[in-house]
Amino acid sequence: MQPRQDHSPASEHGGEREQYLTFNLSGELFAIGILS
Repeated sequence: MQPRQDHSPASEHGGEREQYLTFNLSGELFAIGILS
């Protein structure tokens, strides 16, 4: 059970990072749209 618990946080962290990167990218595109 312990190994499973160890894997869960890692998966959540990876998803969080992916979500942050996607949000950052869309934010950049949004800023470019305003500046144009």
